[in-house]
Amino acid sequence: GTREDISKAVVLASVTAAHAQGRECRVVSFSSVSNAVEVGNITCDAEGIRKLLDFLSYSFGGGTDVTGALKYAMDAMENDMSSSDLLLVTDGELPNPPVSNVIFAKLEALKQQTG
Repeated sequence: GTREDISKAVVLASVTAAHAQGRECRVVSFSSVSNAVEVGNITCDAEGIRKLLDFLSYSFGGGTDVTGALKYAMDAMENDMSSSDLLLVTDGELPNPPVSNVIFAKLEALKQQTG
């Protein structure tokens, strides 16, 4: 639907901007922590373009578990992406607040640690 198309456009624009800045860009699809699919690093070659097109052609479903997505991303950032930016894109509606205070505190601590 329209929300999914907008979300995919944001991902495409983000990948384009990352490459224009000479930065790596890693894409993870999620609906829950147990349903995270690592697309991997999107490079500026035929393989990277194929990965991106495969991702953009996939139809998503199953709800939005922001907590699971953030846990997955924070683990990746603590392990091998400590100087990375994190952008969470969703086509779903988020509860208010979208995550628990515990997850929010961990996210803030990671932010302070990595700058």
